[in-house]
Amino acid sequence: MKNNLRHNTLDELVTEEALAAGTGDYPHEDDIAVLWPFAQALFEKRQAARAGYGLRREVQRNADFNFYVDGEHITITPLRRGSPLDTIVAELAILANSSWGAFLHDHGVPGIYRTQRAFGAPSGPKRTRMQTNAAPHEGLGVTQYAWSTSPLRRYVDLVNQWQLLACVQHGVTAKLAAPFKPKDADLFAVVQGFDDTYQCLRRSPAPHGVFLVPALAQAGEQGSRWSRRS
Repeated sequence: MKNNLRHNTLDELVTEEALAAGTGDYPHEDDIAVLWPFAQALFEKRQAARAGYGLRREVQRNADFNFYVDGEHITITPLRRGSPLDTIVAELAILANSSWGAFLHDHGVPGIYRTQRAFGAPSGPKRTRMQTNAAPHEGLGVTQYAWSTSPLRRYVDLVNQWQLLACVQHGVTAKLAAPFKPKDADLFAVVQGFDDTYQCLRRSPAPHGVFLVPALAQAGEQGSRWSRRS
């Protein structure tokens, strides 16, 4: 990795208006100018696929935050979802995970796929699950989706990268050399372990709470000090 570009330092500079006008002064300006229309085209392609599944266009509703820890002081700021940089990162990650999932499938090598399909009618409720064979993720509008781009923070991605390396190194014989073979009980155990952990986390307070609770306490303490002074 040559450079690490951060949302919190660039989101205010890399705007849709600046990209349309070709203005701005920030690192990798020319590269970002190329990636922006590419990401937009990827997004529109996925929306067309979603329409084929009977779904509406995506609307960004999820909020996310930046957390800064300086000693005992915690600062929380909103992360702009749907900004050009956010869209570029999201669309390229989806492209990579979809393409690498297809690569595993084409080599007959199992991976860990995240799928989403409707019950009954196309407009029926969606069920999201993890499985070891390729299948559509209707919500994302892709033919298959295998988490692979974040091996430092998800074990599932690390497993998929091991499988991908076997495909690159062994080609047509990859399914014989891959760490996990077709119908491998150990791979099923990884999927089950992920599902169990994920469901447990969904029932518990959000991970953001690790930072949010002390931040609120900190804000309350500062507020009470201000009140006493006034």
